[in-house]
Amino acid sequence: MNLPRGRPTIPPHERLTERIEVRATEADRVELEKAAEIAELSLSDWIRDRLQAAAKRELRRAKQ
Repeated sequence: MNLPRGRPTIPPHERLTERIEVRATEADRVELEKAAEIAELSLSDWIRDRLQAAAKRELRRAKQ
């Protein structure tokens, strides 16, 4: 039986293609990395998750 090999194809609308750069101090970076590690997420996933949550809060407040 031939099983598919490798990573499954990601649909185009789910691909992470955009980059957002943020400058931080070394101390900030270390702190963010520790928080991501505690959450068992990559730094990128942790930052994206937290920023999306903050953006949703801001947008909800703006609509009130």
